[in-house]
Amino acid sequence: MFVRNGTVVCSASDLKAAVECEWGLMRKLDAKLGRVEAVPEPEDAMNRRAAALGDVHERRQLEEYLAGFGPHVPGSPGGVAVIERPEDSTDFAALAAAQEITLAAMRDGADVVFQATLFDGTFLGFADFLVRSTDGTGNRWAVYDTKLARRARVTALLQLAAYAEQLHGLGIPLDDTVHLLLGDGTLSSHRLDDIRPVFDTRMARLRQLVDARLADTGPIAWGAEGVAADGRCAECWAQVEARRDVLLVGRLTVHQRARLEAAGITTIDEFVASTGPIEGIGPAALQRLRLQAELQLRAEAADEAGGHLVQAEVIDPDGFAALPEPDAGDIFFDFEGDPLWSDDGRTWGLEYLFGVIDHDGGREHFRPFWAHNREQEKRALVAFLEYVAERRRRHPGLHIYHYADYERSHLQQLCARHGVGEAILDDLLRDHVLVDLYPTVLRTLRISERSYSLKKLEPLYMGDRLRESDVTNAADSVDAYVHYRALLDAGRAAEATGQLQQIADYNEYDCLSTLGLRDWLLARADELGIRRRPPLPAGSAKDIALDRREDRARDALLATMAAVPADERTPEQTASALAAAAIEYHRREDKSFWWEHFNREIAPVEAWAEQKDVLVVDPDASTVLQDWSRVGRKQSDSRTLRLVGALAPGSSLKQGDSAFVMYDDPPPVGCGSVPAGQRGEHGGGAVLRVRSLPDGRTAVDVEETAGRGDAGVAGAPRDRKSVGEGKSVHG
Repeated sequence: MFVRNGTVVCSASDLKAAVECEWGLMRKLDAKLGRVEAVPEPEDAMNRRAAALGDVHERRQLEEYLAGFGPHVPGSPGGVAVIERPEDSTDFAALAAAQEITLAAMRDGADVVFQATLFDGTFLGFADFLVRSTDGTGNRWAVYDTKLARRARVTALLQLAAYAEQLHGLGIPLDDTVHLLLGDGTLSSHRLDDIRPVFDTRMARLRQLVDARLADTGPIAWGAEGVAADGRCAECWAQVEARRDVLLVGRLTVHQRARLEAAGITTIDEFVASTGPIEGIGPAALQRLRLQAELQLRAEAADEAGGHLVQAEVIDPDGFAALPEPDAGDIFFDFEGDPLWSDDGRTWGLEYLFGVIDHDGGREHFRPFWAHNREQEKRALVAFLEYVAERRRRHPGLHIYHYADYERSHLQQLCARHGVGEAILDDLLRDHVLVDLYPTVLRTLRISERSYSLKKLEPLYMGDRLRESDVTNAADSVDAYVHYRALLDAGRAAEATGQLQQIADYNEYDCLSTLGLRDWLLARADELGIRRRPPLPAGSAKDIALDRREDRARDALLATMAAVPADERTPEQTASALAAAAIEYHRREDKSFWWEHFNREIAPVEAWAEQKDVLVVDPDASTVLQDWSRVGRKQSDSRTLRLVGALAPGSSLKQGDSAFVMYDDPPPVGCGSVPAGQRGEHGGGAVLRVRSLPDGRTAVDVEETAGRGDAGVAGAPRDRKSVGEGKSVHG
């Protein structure tokens, strides 16, 4: 977006920005109009690197087109026309000239136009690629855009529609489909007619916002009615801090802020001083948020008195019951990964360090498993899992502790990527060996920091070992690893080795920090008399035997083609390979569902609330339609619930689906065996009806069934057993 001679010119990227934060974009416009000082965007090395890699991806695609069509010669048909951007991209005359060059290349019959300039005086776009096709009625043009992402996003589709709209306005015949050239090499195609209604709405909204700004004489007010704000962008955050907005309260959402504002509460200080209920915020959530705000104000007072001290209070002692008994074989695990690493420009992400600390001989011992390319990543994964399996043989009761879900989810991704280690990982997940401390922290504690990252917790337990390093967070680690590779490529091996050691030191510290947090949490549990989580039941012998039979069947099929390259296989070997792949495919799809389901039993609701087919229930709006009773010849009791709440985007929950109704502790009768401090569920429930409500929420009627022979929960406190806060249903 820029302003020239009083005219505001928008771009396709402004559509994306408006979707993310209308208020922030309008505040930037105010700065361009000279009404306020611009708020500088924070430095983000990862974003800079992603942008540079995006340019490489775009250039690679251009080279492919040039190799296929050759360069375009003005005045002649065919080839790839490369349109140079004007030096001054705010010069109306230069932009109009660049658009004319674009149109001339299209009239000549160029096969591809790169960086097509599209400018109508109020909108400017530089389309990555326009590709010509002939359908018998003449030339038609399709819009292609390169995106480093591995899946299509709505904002990217809006950009495609914006370019198509400009071409339509110029009288250019358009193809029915627009395309994204994604970072993994796949082509994502979409019907323009499917995108256009959303684009029309978003474009009209953007123009409405701009017109309102131009009609005003002053800057947009913080909290302007009807203007959406994400509360997190640089522009918003400057206002949050300056006005002591309630968004300063850690883990308070924009939705909750709106509820507080409706009650006349706009600052953190007013919130702490408030009492009583707030409409739209449940009592338990409100209590947690008030305690969070109080602790933050206490920390502010300590800062003013001359020293910052992290404060913590236990809010739910029962949550400590999720912690197992310590074992001599326990492992403390942390990954280091670069999401933007690629060796082929198609497959992204490298876990370059698997770091663990164990206690062999009573001493802390750090074990790094390094990987600097895809094959080494596979070897590191196998070595790590074999190390864990061997250690479990010596210490059957060990657990692997980590902080937040990255380690679990990325182990799953790596096993799927490389096709190895899945049996070992199955055992770890089935036997509940992985222990994520993050859910325990969120449930049991409130601290005086906005963030609950491991770094923010460390002053509580690290003491004299509190970290002091050039590498202090995950982003620093990635930057250091990128620098390491650059030093290695430059032949500066000694400096590269030093850089790698800094990364190892950071990873070792994170593992030590996880150990320190585990011990600190156990000490708090001991102070409160909370018992340890009992050993959990292992997977059924039947399931384990079935997995082993499938493993043997797969291995027997693969053995028939050992060491035979794919392009040299006989028809019989090819058939065997396909059969082996089918076994793994269906097992992997099934495992993926159950791995995520088991994670929902322990992870914070907000960590999975937006997963497909998840409904987070509003307890105040939900009810029991039919209480526990035994119907007909059924062998167990059942009841019918009407659950009202937010259904995750992309869900397809419908009548006839099976569902799990998940409960916070204490779960009702009939829930499966779950460890203390975790969630239970009634599995195999039936979805009876799904309907959308006028306020945007969804009502789902579910019949749930108690265990065989159970007599339901007749006579139990209904509000705790049926629709208590934090419950969810997913099909």
